[in-house]
Order: sequence, then C-alpha cells, then structure tokens
Amino acid sequence: MNAQQTNTLRTRAVANAGYFAIPRHIQRSTQFVSKVTGNSVELTQSDKVVLFYLIDRICFYQQQQGRMFESFDRIADELCVSAKTVSRAVSKLVEHGVVVADLVSRSEGWVYHDVDVDQVFTKAA
Repeated sequence: MNAQQTNTLRTRAVANAGYFAIPRHIQRSTQFVSKVTGNSVELTQSDKVVLFYLIDRICFYQQQQGRMFESFDRIADELCVSAKTVSRAVSKLVEHGVVVADLVSRSEGWVYHDVDVDQVFTKAA
C-alpha cells in the first residue's frame, strides 16, 4: 500500500456513521507546515471550517467511489460564510498541499481528490 492509499484510508476513518470527528491535532492548531515551501502557514478559523467541511465531504465521496465536485457558492451556503472566504481557504489549502484538487475551469470550479490529515499542524509558540 502506498502513502496516498494509506492517507486515504486514514481520511476515510475520520468520518463515522453520519457523524464527523474533527482530528484533534488540527482542531488545536494555528498553523501548518507547507508541503511545497516547508514554511509555516497561518491556519485561520475560517480555513479550519472549510478544511473540516472538505475532510467530511471528500471522505463521503471516496466511500461512494465518486469525486467531490462542489462550487465555492455551495460550500459557502453549507458553512454560512462567503464564497470569497471559501475561495481563499481552498486556494491556500491546495497551494500548500493539504488538499489535493484540480481546477477544472473558473466557471466549473474544483474537483477534490484527497486531504492530508497527517500534515504537520502545530500551535504557534
């Protein structure tokens, strides 16, 4: 089993019987280490809310053998935040390797594939 398959199994294990367990190490964190740059990146409350939603939905679609394809507007409606907030958070999480997604087009949005719950999340000193 390769690292991506292991990560996917861990991601799936986060969701349980219609309830969503927030990984405690992410819940308590204020920053994460970018897989791309190796630098610490601030993790705002808005980023966390979007990340938790993505973890939940990506797990659901993986269990259904499907792909998550939700617009920023749809995610924003679900979370009661603005689409701009979702856009900023998703862009940050994808840019730094926390979420694996492909931009289909500006009008069609993103297809989300995986989320790395094992990323190095820390609390600022």
